Amino acid sequence: MGELVRYEGDGAFAIASLTGARRIVDETRFLIVDPPQTHDRRMGVVLGRAVAHEIGHFLLQTNTHAPDGLMRARILASEFADLRGESFRLDKAAEAHLAALAASGTFSVDAQPFSYEPQ
Repeated sequence: MGELVRYEGDGAFAIASLTGARRIVDETRFLIVDPPQTHDRRMGVVLGRAVAHEIGHFLLQTNTHAPDGLMRARILASEFADLRGESFRLDKAAEAHLAALAASGTFSVDAQPFSYEPQ
């Protein structure tokens, strides 16, 4: 659905697939009764969540995944397209890591990487 592409130096960019988002929204349209105008909103939500996940990898400097929350590896299509966002919050461990970096003033791409425990 998404990918973080790093390149030499400090840069990276997050990619989200329109095709993947369309597939997720179409797959869930039979589970969710929506007026037609909600389709575009759901597409935006799915794409935004994919990009947010990839930016999380960049900010945390990690390729690992959390057991739950925004940084988990697997997300059900029905949850991805759900307009409520409770399950897409940053988990406590990642939140604490980013807060410590911000408090120390060392937030940069060279900062201490973060890693989740293997699952």
